[in-house]
Amino acid sequence: MHFDDDDDGPRVDTAAARYALRIERWCSRSRGPTRLVRRLRFHFWWLLHNLVAHPLLAVAPTRRLVDFHDWTSRKLWPADDAPSSTASPVPRIHHRLRWVLHNLGAHVAIGLLPCALTFRWHDDTAGRMDVPDWV
Repeated sequence: MHFDDDDDGPRVDTAAARYALRIERWCSRSRGPTRLVRRLRFHFWWLLHNLVAHPLLAVAPTRRLVDFHDWTSRKLWPADDAPSSTASPVPRIHHRLRWVLHNLGAHVAIGLLPCALTFRWHDDTAGRMDVPDWV
């Protein structure tokens, strides 16, 4: 999913920065049990996006699965705070193994263990797969 650049907002050019920003946007305006429920809802969408949408893209990067990916990506932002977006293009994959490693390996890793090491691996594999307009 592609987000329009927003000169007024924070830079979100790494997976770790996007993760932190999404959690902050989901949870910053709530307290107590409401905050916990919002955090759990975020993690549901986080797991669906990283453990289902991306592995499916690894296997079959079709228009329908790209649309499913974009839908789960939009859900990672609270409804009242989603950035403007455009549809992701169907990827043109030149290095199939790198594509699979990123979408099946790195996304599952950040889905299950979102930490500095897995986010760095995600960002590294995103650059190496060499698929324009995809991270």
